Amino acid sequence: MEIRKITTLPENICPFLVPGRLIKVCVIDSVNQKETDWGWGILVNFTKQKINPKNIKDLSKNPDL
Repeated sequence: MEIRKITTLPENICPFLVPGRLIKVCVIDSVNQKETDWGWGILVNFTKQKINPKNIKDLSKNPDL
């Protein structure tokens, strides 16, 4: 679990997010510790976005992000 936290940090994973790459999509619910496996997919597009500090409160209200 510790390795997953390190490898999924944005600064570590962004160089590998290129169109055409196969990715395994799993979502872990932080409340129930339940993992939802969406299977394999192909990355079609990726754009890096910065979070606006004014909107951080809105992000904390949505537990899915």
